[in-house]
Amino acid sequence: MTAAELRKLAAEFRTMSRIQSEAHVECARALAVKVAPGEEIALLAFAGVHDCMARRYRQWADHLDEAANEICELK
Repeated sequence: MTAAELRKLAAEFRTMSRIQSEAHVECARALAVKVAPGEEIALLAFAGVHDCMARRYRQWADHLDEAANEICELK
């Protein structure tokens, strides 16, 4: 892969991270409202999943940007 391709993929991962962050916020907002106990458990689980996915996408985007930088330094 070229540095440009890696950076493009990193940008896509950052977009996915943003989407997951927004979903995490939506779960948090839903939890702020009184919900049934079963629904609360599900929202907490979904919030955790969205938070984890957002962080991981950001982390992988950072790794891809680092790899792109290394490719550029080799030239």
